[in-house]
Amino acid sequence: MPPTLKHILATIAGVLIGSVVISAIEALSHQLIPMPGNIDFKDPAQLAIYMDQVPLAAKLAVVFAWGAGMFTGATAAVFMTGRKRWPATAVVLILMMATGVNFAMIPHPAWMIVGALLVAGIAWFGASRFSRANPAA
Repeated sequence: MPPTLKHILATIAGVLIGSVVISAIEALSHQLIPMPGNIDFKDPAQLAIYMDQVPLAAKLAVVFAWGAGMFTGATAAVFMTGRKRWPATAVVLILMMATGVNFAMIPHPAWMIVGALLVAGIAWFGASRFSRANPAA
């Protein structure tokens, strides 16, 4: 398989793996931490009220899920490509863009946005530690 195709496929797989990890952790947190009552997710005003009512533990679990998903997906991409770093970077950037879309759709506290940036950096740095400059070495 050509290296470029391998890297692209590893990036796609990393994004999918990261998304599954994020979804699983968020689903688990919804089971453990009860959410506020019924909400119309199409109404921005209700979404803002909803986010104010979400317990802190649930918000922390979401930030943790973002970081865990980015790290897991990026690390998987590193190992699928013979320990190349750029697929890890692409995975983190793509998942961070998805998180940004989430921020645009649902109002989040500023600390969650800062937290997302921090966990993205930590996830990239951690996954990058598994890469090596010369995979043949």
